[in-house]
Amino acid sequence: STVYGYLRAVRAALSWARKRGWLDALPQVQMLQLDKGEMRERPLVGEEVDRMLTVTPKIVGDSVADSWTYLLRGVVNSGLRLGELMNFSWDIPQTIQPRWGRGRLPVLWFPGYLQKNKKTETIPMVPWFEEFLHETLLDERTGWVFEPGSLQVQLGRPIQQERPDAEWVGRVVSRIGKAAGIIVDEGDPRTGRGLKYASTHDLRRTFAVRLHQSRIPPHLITKLMRHSDYRVTQRYYMSETTQQDAGE
Repeated sequence: STVYGYLRAVRAALSWARKRGWLDALPQVQMLQLDKGEMRERPLVGEEVDRMLTVTPKIVGDSVADSWTYLLRGVVNSGLRLGELMNFSWDIPQTIQPRWGRGRLPVLWFPGYLQKNKKTETIPMVPWFEEFLHETLLDERTGWVFEPGSLQVQLGRPIQQERPDAEWVGRVVSRIGKAAGIIVDEGDPRTGRGLKYASTHDLRRTFAVRLHQSRIPPHLITKLMRHSDYRVTQRYYMSETTQQDAGE
């Protein structure tokens, strides 16, 4: 999909150059054929999430395992992207924050610079994420919500003081998914794409399917996922609801 997007941009640029008279002829760009009927990768079922939680101590070590299982559960319950999860705090200015107001329903507040659309906005907080956040006592709700512990402890090395970034956290989660043996994409021999194991984005997909199973209206699912169009949500996140649809 990424390469397809780049090719479309190249083709548009060449077409514009031809209209400006900078090219005598329009070069042909061979476009990829995308399979639009089925998404690559998939959401996880509850048993698979449990397997990831179970193997986490083997990857990160017992001393920091709780901080990592808390992070995994946070993705499943919030649907936040990993970069957003690592910028989620109780009270740090200009970070994503949960907000409760007197007599008002809970929301999540997003600063514009952390949004793809660059808009500062609030969205409803789903009940199961609110319940998850309430596991933290009131007097402990300060600083970052998610603080995955260092893996240096189990290696007997000094702990680095800097907080890990989302890219490094994502690699560790992918190692957890591989250790759990959860394959979300079997690859494609035509293109040489290999196996892919569960990642944080697949946990986000699990959140989207839960919204669908909870009978949340499509327009609200799109808002909670912060997509520009429900077609994006449906194409990349809703393809795994066939069994539920068959049951209905």
